[in-house]
Amino acid sequence: MRRVIGLLWQKGVKSLWRRQDGSAAVLVALALVVLLAMVGTVTDVGLVFLYKYRLSNALDAAALAGAQELPENPEKAREKAREYAEKNGVDPATITVEISDDGREIRVAGEKEVQLLFAKVLGYTKSRVNSTSAARVGGITRVVGAAPLGIEEQPFQYGEEYVLKVGGGEGSYGWFGPLSLGGSGANVYRINLMYGYDRELKVGDIVPTETGNMSGPTEDGIEYRIQSCNHIPKCTYDHYVRGCPQVLLVPVIRPIKDSSNQVKEVQVVGFGAFFVEDVAGSGNECTVTGRFIHYLYPGDVDFNQVYYGLKGVKLVR
Repeated sequence: MRRVIGLLWQKGVKSLWRRQDGSAAVLVALALVVLLAMVGTVTDVGLVFLYKYRLSNALDAAALAGAQELPENPEKAREKAREYAEKNGVDPATITVEISDDGREIRVAGEKEVQLLFAKVLGYTKSRVNSTSAARVGGITRVVGAAPLGIEEQPFQYGEEYVLKVGGGEGSYGWFGPLSLGGSGANVYRINLMYGYDRELKVGDIVPTETGNMSGPTEDGIEYRIQSCNHIPKCTYDHYVRGCPQVLLVPVIRPIKDSSNQVKEVQVVGFGAFFVEDVAGSGNECTVTGRFIHYLYPGDVDFNQVYYGLKGVKLVR
């Protein structure tokens, strides 16, 4: 009897354990399903965020590339923005490019398709991400390499010729245009004109004017710049290479007159870019003119700074 009871007890215990093992297996299976679903969700969400990040970078590059053509060439800005966006994998059919009314800001939008991995078991095979980026052109507030010439603040027109240094008898309040940057004298002025002032000049600086006509150093400096352009074909104001020595970074100034109505100092209010083609006359009649251009410069950009042609671009989204 004791043997029978023992056998029955052992059988009952084993049956109970088998039932518990079955429940545990079901719970483990359910947990694995939930865990896999969570892993799949995290993976697909991460994939979407990765593609969103890449799309954002692609549109940033497109906006910055397009902005470099503003404000003088809006159509080229559109083309370049689309070109950069497409090269970086943005769906061409989704790309839109808008330019602001003042011609100084470009906005690029687009979409990209994402192939999902784990969401396919739920019937979702792909997703789309979208983004927008904008870049704006602004005035430069400080430069290194400024030419020692000043031009009074005024509205400038692209391609128009402006006098950067006047000849004898034409000086305004006894000043002919040269500036004293980092020291006075013919040799300092000549070197600054040939290579550009090697220190920083910024908006708000008060700069002394250079006395005298400085015709000899002016001829030397401008001729050196013209001869130094070895690009083939030769650069012109509407087709030049970056860094061409014929491009002068010119301080736009506001004259400061002393008690005798002479201009002994000027205040820098901005920076312009001018393409010099020639130095006319000699002696007291030495005159320098340059065509106003828009020129991209890698400096500090201030959207509140009055824009005088020397430009920088910056993302604004």
